Amino acid sequence: MTNRPTKLDKEVLEPAMKELYTKHLEKLDDFGEEDEVVASLVNNYHQDAYDFGRALDSDGWIVDFSLCEALNCSWSIVDKHYKQALEKWFINNTIQLYTVGTKIIVTKPFSSVKGKNCIVTSVKEKTGEYTVREEEKYKQGDTGGYVLNHEDLQLVNG
Repeated sequence: MTNRPTKLDKEVLEPAMKELYTKHLEKLDDFGEEDEVVASLVNNYHQDAYDFGRALDSDGWIVDFSLCEALNCSWSIVDKHYKQALEKWFINNTIQLYTVGTKIIVTKPFSSVKGKNCIVTSVKEKTGEYTVREEEKYKQGDTGGYVLNHEDLQLVNG
């Protein structure tokens, strides 16, 4: 299985920043050649529009209110491209999903439920994400849970 994409992967950021440029920045000013502008956007990207603007300012951009307003749109554009990359990754890796009610153990490092038996309570079929509850809390009727990725879970044998 290949690694799950992240929002900071170039395969996500490049098309997202190209869309940001064509839909929001191109009409504001002449920032230069499209390829150079998109490369600068990718290299300086931050999920927070303020930090994104500061990074662009440090890279020689003239950051004004109009640019900041356009940068505010970047998060939703990146999120859209991330979801597309995630769905493509899921299809390419032919993951056999667990079903609701399956008993699993969490293997994700630094998770508060690492090593604990849990029950799958919902499945996002296009992305291989699950909501799981600790087995004891599940039996007690707890409605909380943790959203975890397929690769962070392991089937409990027996």
